[in-house]
Amino acid sequence: MKALQIHPVQTESDWAELARLLRTYATQDLDQPHLSTIWNDLRDLPARYSPPQGLASQLIAALLQRARQAGYTHAALSTWRSNLQGQALYARLGFKPVPPFKEHPNPDLLFLGLALPDH
Repeated sequence: MKALQIHPVQTESDWAELARLLRTYATQDLDQPHLSTIWNDLRDLPARYSPPQGLASQLIAALLQRARQAGYTHAALSTWRSNLQGQALYARLGFKPVPPFKEHPNPDLLFLGLALPDH
């Protein structure tokens, strides 16, 4: 198996590729694609996906490690109540329910968070 490599988004081309991936994700939202909050993120892309100042488990673990190294103190995500496999994965990684961190009209969206202590 090829080693997972994570590269920071730095160039305009990188940001354009991330925007393309986010648009693809948003259009495939299983609930109501037109209501996805990704559309708001795309309006000011770096603001939501830049470091703070402002294989699934391996990928998530690598992303969480990268977030720690970048200075993040918490990670948060949202998922649908119907996504039982995702919820189980997030629970194994230590994610717990947190207050909503974005507005969404569908009450079936769950918000999960995880503290990222220094290691």
